[in-house]
Amino acid sequence: MEGSPPEESWDAVPPLLNNGERSNGRSRRGMWLAAALLALLVLTGLHAFPPEGQAFYPVCGFHSWTGLHCPGCGSLRAMHHLAHGRIVAAADSNLLLVVGVAAMGLRILGRWLRDRPVWIRWAEVSPRCLGWMVACLIVFGILRNLPVFPFSWLAP
Repeated sequence: MEGSPPEESWDAVPPLLNNGERSNGRSRRGMWLAAALLALLVLTGLHAFPPEGQAFYPVCGFHSWTGLHCPGCGSLRAMHHLAHGRIVAAADSNLLLVVGVAAMGLRILGRWLRDRPVWIRWAEVSPRCLGWMVACLIVFGILRNLPVFPFSWLAP
């Protein structure tokens, strides 16, 4: 269509930076390296200090205010169990987090096996996929607060 901007491709020439130079991806790789190092530091802390009985871990404000479990309740305990390799105990604390970590790992592995860059870009998550993720969070948050048997085991 005439007058419309050309479609962008991730394989196209990198965009201009503020000073007019082209980006070669180093800043993006540096950002992901810093995020990976921060995640490793957090995981090491979760491995060394269990969430139960530690005053420096945050408390869920939603649970404190309502008494209900949000979709993230139990995530620190789940990450602590994952750091120790206890997958079943982690799933018992927060099943959605375990499934999400597994899905993210499979995505990274799939991209690596296809010989594509492993750096995950948020722009690659389609609005439809994002909508499904939000819907899963809402449904999981509702189901884990139901007091009936099939769903009561979802509570942390």
